[in-house]
Amino acid sequence: MQRGGVISKIQVNTSLLLLFLLGAAFLISMIFYNSSASFHEDLRFGFEGFFNWVETGEFRTGSTDQLKQMWVWPTTPRGWIIGEGRIGIFQTNSDIGYCNYIIYCGLIGMAIFSIYFLHNHLSLIGKFRNFTLAALLLVALTFIVWTKVLTDIFLLDALLFCIDGDIDESGKKE
Repeated sequence: MQRGGVISKIQVNTSLLLLFLLGAAFLISMIFYNSSASFHEDLRFGFEGFFNWVETGEFRTGSTDQLKQMWVWPTTPRGWIIGEGRIGIFQTNSDIGYCNYIIYCGLIGMAIFSIYFLHNHLSLIGKFRNFTLAALLLVALTFIVWTKVLTDIFLLDALLFCIDGDIDESGKKE
């Protein structure tokens, strides 16, 4: 778009090179898939959902089937409100992030964690111009990741907090 929509020769050459490398990687993978038992098993494990989809017509994985059985919630009102202080698959028999948050620190603690992450991303929106969409996507990513596993995206936020904020036209920080 900088040149009026014209695609440069460098862009075409780069695209062709990447397409060639992708094709070469695909061919090498096919050769190893048919000749190496360990590569065969590793590739089937890594793309289990796609292999099941092609072979059975249903996209499913073993870990997804196990997750269906891991929805474990607190059993007492106290556990729901302030948590039970237990965390992890060996303590709770659950690997689902939201279940672990609630079992560990209850709905109050989970609300505090959620507000904390929302505040972090709102602070980043204030720190950088034109960062609103990226910050909203990071918030969404945080809450989506919590569905599967108890983790956070704060390491990325911490790196962004280490960067200087935007500078206005006069050279002063906004």
